[in-house]
Amino acid sequence: MKKQFIMLVCLSIVPLAFAQTTGTDKTDSSGAYTNVKSANVATISAYEEGKTITVISTAVTHPVKYVVAPDVQYEKKGGGQVTPDLFKPGTRVQLDFDAAGQVNRISLIDLR
Repeated sequence: MKKQFIMLVCLSIVPLAFAQTTGTDKTDSSGAYTNVKSANVATISAYEEGKTITVISTAVTHPVKYVVAPDVQYEKKGGGQVTPDLFKPGTRVQLDFDAAGQVNRISLIDLR
């Protein structure tokens, strides 16, 4: 009886251990799912102005490509507008997303 009770308790806890607590999955044009909260601060791997931005958030992750919104804003972390030509591979940025999952603001954190 005790063994069955322990098994029941363990089985009731398992779904809580694997529950998703944050993040929203979005699909890009290629059909691949990406977590829009995972790339808040990242390093640019590749950037096509007005089209896509590819970023790496840590050294152990694969690059993730996001669609850039047509009305994307380029700014410095502390505020103020900057030109898109500053955003090159190696630059640290913060990405913000709109409701459709597209990047609508790219904030410059550190030039490399």
